[in-house]
Amino acid sequence: MCLVPPTDLSPAEQRVWRAFGRGELLDLSDADDRGVRGEIISALLLGAQQAEPGKVAALRLTGAHITGSLEVPYADVTPMIFLRECELDNAVSLEGTTRRVIFHTCRLPGLHAPGVQVDGQLSLYGSKIDGRLTLLGANVNGELNLSHTHLTGRDGVAVSADRLVVTGNLLARRLDAGGRVRMPGAQISGTLDFSGAQVRNPDGETVTAERIAVGDHLNLSGLIAEGRVRLRGASIDGQLLLAGATLKNPGGQALHASAVTIGDSLYMWHGFTAEGEIVLRRTRVNGGMFIAPSGPVDVDASTATADLLHLNVGDPAPSAVNLRQAKIRRLDGDPGQWPSRVHLDGLIYETLDPHVPAARRLEWLRRDEAGYLPQPYEQLAAMYRRLGHDTDARHVLLAKQRLRRGTLKPTAKSWGYIQDWMVGYGYQPARAVAWLLALLVIGTAVFSLSPPQPLRAAEAPHFNPFVYTLDLLLPIVNFGQQPAWNPAGADQWLAYLFIAAGWLLATSVAAGVTRALTRS
Repeated sequence: MCLVPPTDLSPAEQRVWRAFGRGELLDLSDADDRGVRGEIISALLLGAQQAEPGKVAALRLTGAHITGSLEVPYADVTPMIFLRECELDNAVSLEGTTRRVIFHTCRLPGLHAPGVQVDGQLSLYGSKIDGRLTLLGANVNGELNLSHTHLTGRDGVAVSADRLVVTGNLLARRLDAGGRVRMPGAQISGTLDFSGAQVRNPDGETVTAERIAVGDHLNLSGLIAEGRVRLRGASIDGQLLLAGATLKNPGGQALHASAVTIGDSLYMWHGFTAEGEIVLRRTRVNGGMFIAPSGPVDVDASTATADLLHLNVGDPAPSAVNLRQAKIRRLDGDPGQWPSRVHLDGLIYETLDPHVPAARRLEWLRRDEAGYLPQPYEQLAAMYRRLGHDTDARHVLLAKQRLRRGTLKPTAKSWGYIQDWMVGYGYQPARAVAWLLALLVIGTAVFSLSPPQPLRAAEAPHFNPFVYTLDLLLPIVNFGQQPAWNPAGADQWLAYLFIAAGWLLATSVAAGVTRALTRS
């Protein structure tokens, strides 16, 4: 049944009518009459013309100028729609179910397709849309191709695709959008590819993809975004790629990717530049996080979890990196290549690579603006101990005590200086041994020249100044000299000094021996 009598058709429309029944490609590019009413095309798609015997009906047009309204209401449309280099005066409205829809390098004021079911490919490759693309709740059982598409947007929104479902890939390579690309809650079974795309919305968000689920990679390599990119709560089975991307949102968040789950790795390097804050809080990466940003950017990866974190700064260097409460199995990167401000309290890691002396790692810890925090020093010392580098571990713990000293009251601070000077807070047992030997020599000499008086002359053993001094210096050990002799005057005060020093020094030596035995 014909909804529009053939006698009402223009010559160009008559050609379209015949070509539709045959499924032929009709090129009107050079025709004197290129105009085709949208109502005629709608009628054809809704069954006004049947396929010729042995043919498959399809709308395949090149170079047409489509006037009026091209609207396909809720219906099951079986013919393929293929328009190439066509110009449409009004926005296209697609609803219901279609098979394959391709607008190749066309120009149209918009595409309104909420809830559309496409059983095949939906492509707008190279087209220019002077308005908004609406795919709210759409379901594409195949590939969605927005590559090289230019959208001017409307009311700050270029693409509205909340809860979009695509069973194949969503390709938006070199997409140019003058407004926000919205797709929260979308489900993409294949790859979501925004490589080389440009999205501009300086006063708000550029790409909004909260709670998005991607079955393969999310590729944002080379993306230029003027405004915030929001991926909060996303689930990505493959990699999240931002190599060479430029994200600009000065004074705000350039990338909000908190609570994101990444099945493989995160690549934020090879020319990655940002102005603003990169938020990776609570993000879980089952592979590696490769972060080498350039620009005035703060990276917040607090509470993040990853198998590997490789961090290097670009030029210009980022402002700060926050790794508070993060859990990283292996932390890579020369500490000299980290930014000048770091936040490391609660950071847990198993190994650091490359292995460098403790002095260089301590310089890294001192960049923490919070000042004295014990956990980063304990964590670093524990790592050195696991690797068998006990000297480096003691160096770290000594630095921790020296930094802690600055937080104490004057009396405790003075005692700290004494401990540091004499035994290095117990982390330099060789110095304690040297002090013991020196005091032993001094005591032997002094008490040889001025022996103490016996407490009980009849019971006192023969006085030995060497053993007597040793008895004073070594706690617990008793050679029978110290309790039998009673020094007086200055010698008595010297004896008290030796006893106190002995406790301090012997404890330090014992701690060093215990660490050595434990390590062995």
